[in-house]
This record gives sequence, structure tokens and C-alpha cells, in this order.
Amino acid sequence: MAAIAACRSFGLSAAQVASFIGTFGDDQHNPGRLNLYQLRGAYALIDYGHNPRAFESVGKLISKWQVRHVTAIIGVPGDRCDSLIGEAGRKAAEFFQRIIIREDKDLRGRKPGEVPRLLNEAITSCSSRTCEIIFDECEALERELGAAEPGDLVIVFYEDFDALVNTLKRLGASEVNKIDARGEELESGVIPALQTGAYKSASLIR
Repeated sequence: MAAIAACRSFGLSAAQVASFIGTFGDDQHNPGRLNLYQLRGAYALIDYGHNPRAFESVGKLISKWQVRHVTAIIGVPGDRCDSLIGEAGRKAAEFFQRIIIREDKDLRGRKPGEVPRLLNEAITSCSSRTCEIIFDECEALERELGAAEPGDLVIVFYEDFDALVNTLKRLGASEVNKIDARGEELESGVIPALQTGAYKSASLIR
């Protein structure tokens, strides 16, 4: 962000800055943070968010995308307090249409199933969101992508990045790692639909 701001302050256009950002590959330069994959017209977004603020930030980002339906696979580490786990569940319910709750393999002092139970209670207490528990994140991702239709988005707030990437590769998913937008759209801060391959907010480089 500092580099982008510096480029803009020296007079580079948004389109020029975007052309350089387009060479930034999430798989190589930022693994595990907003990594986007495509499979038969549906999308999977992999991110290491594991707290209320992270769920909110990703939720606000995808609210700007033109996607048909959003499913989030969420989890929270067991060494967080009950109130924060509850807040994370409520924040997920605020932003995501369908929620799958997973469980970390490293329970961090919690009993098996305890964190998913707390998340489920928080979600169902504040919303009518469709919510279920699938403990294994790879199983959850494979099932949701298998049922996804073109334009759907499945977000995984993961524990084991490599395991998820291996699952995506096995399923035949391809990575989406470039901005695809016309210069005038970038200058106005409007980014095309997710289906064009554009998935970072152009408002960041105005």
C-alpha cells in the first residue's frame, strides 16, 4: 500500500500502477492471503483470517464483487476467549450467506467440538443463516465446490494452506492472480465483475 501511494504521488496513473500490480502473484508472493482459484466457473478464496476483524474485512471486500452465492468455511483457534469466538461467529453471520464451521486439528487446549459449538451457537442466536459443522476443512471445501454453480464463491478461512492447495489441484482448480480491467475503469475506481478475473479492489490505487 505504501508503494502504491508513493507511485500515485509521483504522478503515475492508476492504470500504470495496476500494470505492475498485475505481475504480483499471490501464489508466489503472498501465499495464504486472498488466494483465489477457479473451478468450472465457481471460485474458491483462501485466506488465513481467524478473528472477527478478518471476517469483516473479507466480507466487505467480497461485497463489491458480482458473485451469485457466498459460502464461508470458518474456524477460530481454541486459545481465543469465548467472547471473541462468539463475536467471530456473529460477524460471519453478518457477511456470509451460508456458513460451514470447521475445527482446527490443533485444539489449543479446547475439548473436541467445543469451538465449533460456540461458533454455531453465536451464529444461530443472531441470524437465520444456513450453518452446519464439517470438522475437516478439505472435506468441506471439496463438498462445497462440488455443489457450486458458476458465479458461486466459497471462502475458506484455513488452518492448513498446503492441504487446501493440494485439494484444489486435485480437483483441477486454476489460480486467478491478475487484475483484468480497462484503464478508464481503474481511473474511476470501478473494477469489473469477478468473472473477468479481477478480484482486488481498484479503489486501493486511486
